[in-house]
Amino acid sequence: SELVSTILSQNTNDVNRDVAFDRLRSRLPTWEQVRDADVEVVIEAIRPAGLANQKGPRIQEALRLITLERGELDLDFLAAWPVEEAKDWLCAIKG
Repeated sequence: SELVSTILSQNTNDVNRDVAFDRLRSRLPTWEQVRDADVEVVIEAIRPAGLANQKGPRIQEALRLITLERGELDLDFLAAWPVEEAKDWLCAIKG
């Protein structure tokens, strides 16, 4: 959820980010649902954060990449990595 929140926070304030995040989670309660939803559903849910046409596809791309590379939507493995390696891995995700 921190990754999605970070993507939503770009070029907006905390209030709009939080509204967009809450709308996204109420409409699509799991990250798998967000990943697999029609992009227009994601875009409409996150519209309060601004730049929804860019952020929606990026969120879905990030979730797909995590699933592809890790086999699941779980970033807990990063806790065992050195901070710089974890940061590099996260920064390689477009968004």
